Formats: sequence, C-alpha cells, structure tokens
Amino acid sequence: MLFLQPIFKNRIWGTPRLKTYGSTSNCSGSVYTVSGLSGINCLTFDTDSGVKSTLQDLTLIKPSYLGLQPGEEYPLIIDILGADEDLSVQVHPTTKFARKKGYLYGKDESWYIINSSTCGYFLAGIKKEFQNTLDKERISRNTLKFIDRIKVKIGDYFYVPAGTIHAIKKGALVYEVQQATNITYRFFDYNRNDLNGEKRQLNLKDACTNLIIENSPKKRCLKNSQSLTERAYSLNHQYFNNAKYFNNATIACAITVLSGQLSYNNMNINQGQSVMLLPHETVQFMGSAEVMIATPNLYWR
Repeated sequence: MLFLQPIFKNRIWGTPRLKTYGSTSNCSGSVYTVSGLSGINCLTFDTDSGVKSTLQDLTLIKPSYLGLQPGEEYPLIIDILGADEDLSVQVHPTTKFARKKGYLYGKDESWYIINSSTCGYFLAGIKKEFQNTLDKERISRNTLKFIDRIKVKIGDYFYVPAGTIHAIKKGALVYEVQQATNITYRFFDYNRNDLNGEKRQLNLKDACTNLIIENSPKKRCLKNSQSLTERAYSLNHQYFNNAKYFNNATIACAITVLSGQLSYNNMNINQGQSVMLLPHETVQFMGSAEVMIATPNLYWR
C-alpha cells in the first residue's frame, strides 16, 4: 500500500476551511490528495518496502507495480476543493483536443458535495431554451446570460463530462476526481487578478473549441455502500469501521478519507489524505471514517 502526501495549492478563491484537511494556509483552494503530474506530484511511501518516491517517478520506473504499462500515467487526479469565492466559468478539454496538445487524456470529472455553495447552486450547462439557437461566439461574449443553474446540496453527486461549461460557487467544499490532465479554459472570470496581482487570462478560443453546447452535468445517486461507473473511473462511497478492503482491480485504486480517521500499522490516515491499494491487494484498516474509493477504468487500451 502507498501513503500519499497531499499537496496544497493557494487560489484567489481559497478558504481557511481547508485547514481541516491538512492545509496550513488561509487561502488554499485545492488539497491534491492523489496526483502524479509535473507541478502537482504527490510523494508516496510504500508500507511494504519503506521506499519513498513521487507518484510520477513510480509510474515511470515501476509502472507494472501500479497496474500500468510503460508510457502510461496514473490516470486520475483527486482533490478536495474549497471555495470562499466563485470559481471562473470554464470548460475542460475533450480527449480529441487534449491529444492534439500532447496529453494522454481529456478531462472528465465528478463532484461529490461535502458542503453546498452559499447560494445553493452551481453554474453548469447551457440553458435548454438557448441550445439550438446559440453559436459559441455569442456564448463567449455574454457567458452568464446563457449558462444554467443546478441545485446542489450536501451528499449530491455530479458527473461533468469534458466540454461542459461550469463554475463552482463560493461556500462549496467538493471531493473531485478528474482525468489526469490539469487544463482549464476560462470563459469568464469576473475581471479578477491572480495571487501575483496580474490579470487572469481568459482562453476564449480554446474554450469555444472544446465547448459542447448540449452537455450538462449528470446527477446520480452515490450514498453509503453504493458504487457507480463512469467512462474513466469507478467510485465507491463507504463508511469504514475497522474494515478490511480488497482491491479486485488490475490497477491501483485510491481511497480518500472524507471525514474521520483511519490507521494502518500505527500510521494515521487523516481527513483529506489518500492511500493507494495496489492491484489485488487486501488491507485491514483500523478506525472509523467516511471514504471515497476511486478506481481507474482502462478505457484507453
């Protein structure tokens, strides 16, 4: 089993509420609990060998250990997102577009709502009454007029396929699982500056290219002990109480603690931390916690 060290990223919309997930900053917006990308590369500790490595290095040197083939990346990013301001109105790249840019994957993502937004909704999808009458250029000129609202509450789950226009609103805490491509194209950003005081750039050309006007988030049920399968990953929501878990997949899965605390061999797994179970590995956990288990699907092979 691998312990992963989270990476905290400050955002202009960040929040001190992420301190309960291990952050030491008042403006952290993302706790990356699983990521093996350059720039967001979690340190891992192998409980069997005692070896420390980054997740990216491990996938390069010992891909089969994780159930990967040479040249493949670990295909998921998992983070806890917290927002005290609205996020930009944005879209993520499709697989076809991402591969033209040299990436392996597009960026589908899912949200599990830990805490709702202050207003009780997110922005996502183009309003149905406009879908057959709009061109992308009009959307880029007047984004907020055409984007729809989706009601959100604690415990809701949404699947957001690549190409879906969306914006998480302030007040939210969200468990996010995404394909491992860290690209966002902004349509609208409230004319804000970044943390260095520089104007945040929009990406209207690429945003329009990737926008799929008909796309909207898909709400599904993901209550305790339920699992579901999306194209790029499967998710299983559980409450562990001194639980034994078997990873029956041929690829490493990621178990993230949403609340509570687990332990293994006297090492704590705190709220906002993840561990990775290797293919066909069984682990006995101690303690009680709400967890989300994410297992990549090998759809690209």
